Amino acid sequence: MRLGFFDDEAGWPNRRHEPAARALDDARRRIAAELAEADGTPDGSYDVDLDGALACRSLDDAANAVADVAGALAVAASPDAGPLGPAGLVVDQVAELTAAAARAAERAAAATVLAAVEADRRGLPGLDGRSGLKAWLRRRCALGTRDAGRYARLARFVHRHPLVGTALADGTLSTAHLGAIVDAVPADRHDLFDETWTWLADAARGLDPDQLATLMRTWRLHADQDRPPTDPASTNQLRTWVGPDGVGHLDATLDAEAWEIVLAALELHDRPDPTDALLPPRSRGSRLADQLLHMARAWLGSEPSAQEPTTETPDTPDASGGATPARPATPRPSATINAFLDVAALDPELLAQLGRADLLALRCELERFGPILPTTAQRLTCNGYLSRLLTARSVTLDMGFRTPTFTEAQRRAIVAEFPTCPCGCGTPASQCDIHHIEPYDPERRRGPTDHANGVPLCRRVHILTHEGVIRPRRLGPGTVVFLRC
Repeated sequence: MRLGFFDDEAGWPNRRHEPAARALDDARRRIAAELAEADGTPDGSYDVDLDGALACRSLDDAANAVADVAGALAVAASPDAGPLGPAGLVVDQVAELTAAAARAAERAAAATVLAAVEADRRGLPGLDGRSGLKAWLRRRCALGTRDAGRYARLARFVHRHPLVGTALADGTLSTAHLGAIVDAVPADRHDLFDETWTWLADAARGLDPDQLATLMRTWRLHADQDRPPTDPASTNQLRTWVGPDGVGHLDATLDAEAWEIVLAALELHDRPDPTDALLPPRSRGSRLADQLLHMARAWLGSEPSAQEPTTETPDTPDASGGATPARPATPRPSATINAFLDVAALDPELLAQLGRADLLALRCELERFGPILPTTAQRLTCNGYLSRLLTARSVTLDMGFRTPTFTEAQRRAIVAEFPTCPCGCGTPASQCDIHHIEPYDPERRRGPTDHANGVPLCRRVHILTHEGVIRPRRLGPGTVVFLRC
């Protein structure tokens, strides 16, 4: 990725070289000073020849020099403070070196954008037999499709707005700032952008790229004021699919109001997990996913809502001395969850005797989702979520769901005994699954559906229990410990 074809005779101004050269020279001097100070050698006498490499005009040599330094540090790096490598660079100086390398890389990226602008202006992609700037960048710069597309977008924007190119060339604007601007300016608002560029340029000097992106979203809202109102049906979309990894995916696009409502509902009961619990704390994304599942289950009536009583309130006398009728519970829709299972999928002991080929031949599917693990099917039957269970021949089986499913009275007794999941995560018992401590096995008369054999488990621990990672053991009333399998 050389700039040799942009010589002075071809019309490439010297001033285009100066910003990148100054940044590279600055990085060279800083690295040289750090190395010289560390090992006591005079400036320029260090082992790695950064002086010649970083001072050159070609971007590939500059990148190779930075890569050489990074590679040397990676080989000699240690988590303990002390000398690193023959140059004597200490850990505290690595941050300065990293910042210098990052600045050099940023100026190299800016030079790449400016070079792409000039190449596009001169029509080099067409002369090179390429149909567009993106394809030309992929070939000439050995870039991936995503990076080439990004550079092409930035270059076309700079070509259309020369003042932005000037700010990019003198270092006032970084490529990250430029990306935030390009993402926010629609194709029919370039004239308005030119009118407000002076103000945006002043604001960008004191903002990081994320803050500038927020400012540009505000600019976009004002720029779109004269547009007709957007139909929410065209904005609010939800896509669902099952990936090849067997994991369900949700991809939602929401307008501002819908986004705030959904996020407020998800964060209503979100609390960070304790750090001293049985399992490591979940990430925020994992907690919000669990909260979304809890909301869906509460809406379907699979578990009591945190905001509504599970039973009707008793009659209370009103001001006239009469009785005020109890308000009925809010009706909830019911859903049917069907599974297609071979009977062997519900027998852990039989599953343990099957080979890999026999396990793959078992049918174990949910109607909407598709294939699931037998342990997942066992957990769903433990919860009593499945309303119908079908064999591979679609013959309905009476699995006696009332027997393995805890009654409301038993659930209330268990919740009174265990207010939260006993693993220490703090999940309220009303949001937990009631699990059989001893697995339910009516044929062997083991694992009775009794409140003494039930324990509330959060979904995370419940999954790990049925996956065989941990196993709960009851020591006494209100006391459960977990053993690793």
